[in-house]
Amino acid sequence: MLANAARPRTRRRRACAVVLGLGLLGASTANAASVVSSITVGGDERALLVEIAASGPLGYLLSEGHAPFTLSLIFTDARFAFATTRRAFEGDGLVELQAITLTREGSTVARLDLRFAREAPYAVTRERTVTRVRVEVPGPRPPMVIRATGPVEAPTPVGTAPTRPPAAPVSPDGTAAVLRAVRPESSARGARLALDVDGAAALTSPRPTGIARIIVDLQDARVEPTTRTIPVGRGLLRQVRISQHTATAVRVVCELAHPTRFRVEPTPKGLILHLGEGVR
Repeated sequence: MLANAARPRTRRRRACAVVLGLGLLGASTANAASVVSSITVGGDERALLVEIAASGPLGYLLSEGHAPFTLSLIFTDARFAFATTRRAFEGDGLVELQAITLTREGSTVARLDLRFAREAPYAVTRERTVTRVRVEVPGPRPPMVIRATGPVEAPTPVGTAPTRPPAAPVSPDGTAAVLRAVRPESSARGARLALDVDGAAALTSPRPTGIARIIVDLQDARVEPTTRTIPVGRGLLRQVRISQHTATAVRVVCELAHPTRFRVEPTPKGLILHLGEGVR
């Protein structure tokens, strides 16, 4: 049960340009990695659409970089069915695509980097074994499909490959994940926010808001009651707002005293958001 509180009053603060996403699915075992069979790059003059098809559901980490604007998807317990690929594009949208399979201590991940000529709004969605990335830049013409055409190279060993997130439990109804609890802790220099999630929830990040806050969207998720506010105090994390943002997405908003760095840590129960001092 989430804590009850009065409707919050928002204050304008400095911009907080921090964006990171995390996708959580029931992870496969290390010996049964999903295989990404193809990447389709297409769309129209309004939006680019990248479609990633795999042999099974993909768990992923999503991060956003700037200068240049880059989206990186790291698919856990997965590999590409084709060799390391790098493709260049012309125009003011997608500039470069790189797909590479990495391995570390028996764990395999498939990393897809998308570099753009400019920043643009985007969204990541999943439907069974297909993950889609939509970015509001013109798509290439004609569309491009990347798939295996010969022997697949061995994964590239690296010392800094991301580790696999713990498996998330199955949601009670087998469909939407459920946000069960939100536990904030805050001090003057740092804070942490634990989210307990039952089921498979994909986390994506919206555009920076121009206000000192961090927004986390849990796709394919629900929460009851549908709107709650948790006051925290006078430290870095001032309050947390939770809402059923859309019929299929839960939004968690962290109101901050000032812009700060943050890091997402997957846990068996969901995730922990670390903020402030000590975050790299």
